[in-house]
Amino acid sequence: MRSRLRLAVCIQNKGYEASLEAGKFYRVVADQRAKELGHLRIVDEGGEPSDYPADRFFLLQDNSGSFPFPRLPSAESDQHDANGVDLSLIRANMRLTPMERARQGDRARRAALRAQALGGH
Repeated sequence: MRSRLRLAVCIQNKGYEASLEAGKFYRVVADQRAKELGHLRIVDEGGEPSDYPADRFFLLQDNSGSFPFPRLPSAESDQHDANGVDLSLIRANMRLTPMERARQGDRARRAALRAQALGGH
């Protein structure tokens, strides 16, 4: 089974301003120890994986209720590259104009901030 690329958007960077940028998407690295501590292992601005409190992020999961976009092709579509990246999502993104991509990014950031506000963090 191939691992999926997991992304999270930073919704709070207080105390981590040098390492994290609020509103930016980061790659999540699977790490059971970090999960047990209530953290996410994130490839941060330094380019290396580091642990951060999970409540600083909104985790994006494709084809789930927490994903801020309409349903997109799932990773089960079996259109992966050698690293397990779902190419169907990249192809769908490439069909968008730069303005549409920017709008989707803005919608994702707003959805993450709404989720943070609803969660009472």
